[in-house]
Amino acid sequence: MSLLKSLQYFVFMTVLVLVVSACKCPFCHYKNMAGGLEITDIRIGAGDKGITEGKIQFAANEKIIITFNVKNFTTLTEKSAAKNLTYYYIRQDLIVRDKKGGIVLLMPSVINEKRIIQAMPQKFMDTFTLSNAAGLKPGNYTVTLLATDLIGFHMASADVPLIIQ
Repeated sequence: MSLLKSLQYFVFMTVLVLVVSACKCPFCHYKNMAGGLEITDIRIGAGDKGITEGKIQFAANEKIIITFNVKNFTTLTEKSAAKNLTYYYIRQDLIVRDKKGGIVLLMPSVINEKRIIQAMPQKFMDTFTLSNAAGLKPGNYTVTLLATDLIGFHMASADVPLIIQ
């Protein structure tokens, strides 16, 4: 049921973004960065507050950290008499699949933020464990990061290998 609600939320957000991106408002200005949306500089590992050890093998109850950058997103500049503020709006989902493609963990909207461009983090970060995944067995898994540019409605995905001991 949780997967159904996540899919319904994704469809709702997709329709909402299509409607909003069609806005012809004279107060808004859209700028699409060169090229398509990209997830880059992915690093996976473990640590207390950030990645202090890069690795791909983890125990099922171990905290897993993934850091990454998102590039080539669309920005929105809101023009006012006082000042112009330029925003980005990124949504990021995380899916862990077993070697047969079955979903082990689905984390929708891990990141869902509209921020001024100057407040963008050096790297985006996801933290999760697989300790609550039903029927988790040792083996190879794939973590898929899905980033959505909610202003320009572009999507990008990247896969990261993961081994559970």
